[in-house]
Amino acid sequence: MRHAKAVVLGAVLGTLLLAGPARPQARWQADMRIQSVTVVESRAPAADRTGGRLTATVVVHSANDDDAQNPTLIVLLPVGVRYMTSSAGCVASVTSSTTQATATCRLTTMAVGATRTVSVTTTVPPSGFPKKFGAFVWSLTPDPDPANNYGEGTAP
Repeated sequence: MRHAKAVVLGAVLGTLLLAGPARPQARWQADMRIQSVTVVESRAPAADRTGGRLTATVVVHSANDDDAQNPTLIVLLPVGVRYMTSSAGCVASVTSSTTQATATCRLTTMAVGATRTVSVTTTVPPSGFPKKFGAFVWSLTPDPDPANNYGEGTAP
């Protein structure tokens, strides 16, 4: 009996030695990034009192090894504008002063390599205010490079 135990123990140890050291479980990672923020200004006809429109188009990309779970995009609107429209899944949030607003967009799970495009349209800010949009994206899946999660775009 003792000999049989020694043979089994030797087989187990031999298997462990040949298998090498135990490797830790890889961590789930999805590199969400703002690929671009493009802003286009369109002037309104003279009869339209809005003064024109700004449309920001934000391109979000998912990379790395795993799908991005429940990604969220926040688009920071220029100071002094009025939110008009946005892509499906986006809602506007205006502060109590109504001078600063955001659009929050809940994106569906993004597979590795997937790209999504979101548009937000506002009025043109008053004279002297920058026509700059910011965009920030993240997901529930850990991001190995959060430095590329923010981007900006300004109308020419």
